[in-house]
Amino acid sequence: MAAGAANDEELMAQLGEATAREARMIGINWVLTPDIDLNYNFNNPVTTIRALRDKPDLVGRLATVLIQALQMHGVAATAKHFPGDGMDDRDQHLVTSINTSPLTSGGRDGLGLCAGDCAPAGAKSAMSDMTTVAMAH
Repeated sequence: MAAGAANDEELMAQLGEATAREARMIGINWVLTPDIDLNYNFNNPVTTIRALRDKPDLVGRLATVLIQALQMHGVAATAKHFPGDGMDDRDQHLVTSINTSPLTSGGRDGLGLCAGDCAPAGAKSAMSDMTTVAMAH
């Protein structure tokens, strides 16, 4: 949330570079970040601390910068979670939660917009060099 509140692309790029360098120093070449979930439900115990924000355009823009910085410095990034976690009041790591958010407009609003910015379908995902997208769990 702090990185999203800063709304600073240069800071996100520095975060990506630092994360990649530290990961590589200990032999990690794939990280499970960024979290592109939207903080739409302020009662959710996970997204309220891990999500960048509740604004799809901001999350998509900052997450893309983070992904590019991570991968520019040799670490594969994972945009997670599509189609999104956090709509339920329960911790999705402990119970099966429910995502009630509609993916209207072809998924280009809300949760779908962030994933669309980070991992467009087809050839564009290869062009963006994002290696993986984690499905909701």
